[in-house]
Amino acid sequence: MGIVAVPGQVAPIVGPMIGGVLVDAAGWRWIFYVNVPIVLTALASARNGIPADAPREKVRGWLDPIGLALLSPALAMIVYGLAAPTRRLPLLGVGVVLLIAFCVHSLRARTVTPLLDLRLFRHRPLAAASALNFLSRSSIFGAMILMPLYLQQVRGHSALTAGLLLAPQSLGTMLVLPYVGKLTDRIGARPVVLAGIAVTTLGTLAYTQIDAHTSVLILGVSLLVWGMGVAAVVVPVSAAAYDGLPPTAIPSATSAITTVQTLGASVGAAVLAAILQRNASHHAGASARAFADTFWWALAATALTVIPALLLPLRRREGQ
Repeated sequence: MGIVAVPGQVAPIVGPMIGGVLVDAAGWRWIFYVNVPIVLTALASARNGIPADAPREKVRGWLDPIGLALLSPALAMIVYGLAAPTRRLPLLGVGVVLLIAFCVHSLRARTVTPLLDLRLFRHRPLAAASALNFLSRSSIFGAMILMPLYLQQVRGHSALTAGLLLAPQSLGTMLVLPYVGKLTDRIGARPVVLAGIAVTTLGTLAYTQIDAHTSVLILGVSLLVWGMGVAAVVVPVSAAAYDGLPPTAIPSATSAITTVQTLGASVGAAVLAAILQRNASHHAGASARAFADTFWWALAATALTVIPALLLPLRRREGQ
């Protein structure tokens, strides 16, 4: 599982380097245009590479239209509202109401399979892994927004140079990922994740002390450590989420985990961007201080992951 996770975990980190090349060479719009060939390639790969297994049992309704009509706009409004809560409070409120309505619908659904089956979260390993995924993705993707902005706005680097300076993240992740799965099988998910949180916290802590002249070497080493910690968290959590689940529940659980991860990443990016904007207005002329103060929030989100991590199973059950 560690080897399989390498592309998925390295891709978001390598992205800033590729994005830097595109922004400097072709303009910022190409960070969106480039998704077209990537998506087409993914569709072709999925069609040719994923086995067309027949469903094992009849599914209760192949689509949940009510859930789709409630959940999608709810999440969009909440994330958009969190980016500027003081100005978009009504929008944020509507999103929360729609989300509550979806939760009621999901828990009461009988004739269709809910778009997101909330009843699965009664399973403690899945609930703990989902909470940890939300917090960790908020911290990871929030920090990934802050780091290139700091390098460009405070240090004056180009988009390409900023992307290259972020390379130690991917190096740290690639160094650790192949071994994380084996270590998790040997000693269990909980100790590996807790160690990963400690390492990630250490890497993030250095960024709470940055100024306009912080050594690039210190930043690089911190990113290397940070990337290693991230790797030690994501793989064990993904494995532990399915511990004890019946095979028939795994597809719905996978959808739930993916939704939580995506929401966590979006919320983290939106919230930390809003905090950075507020800090920048309070520290006019001292942009480095604004970034350092914002990184404390990323550090807090990382520290909070300890709580759900303590609820993860120590070892996978036999036969899992």
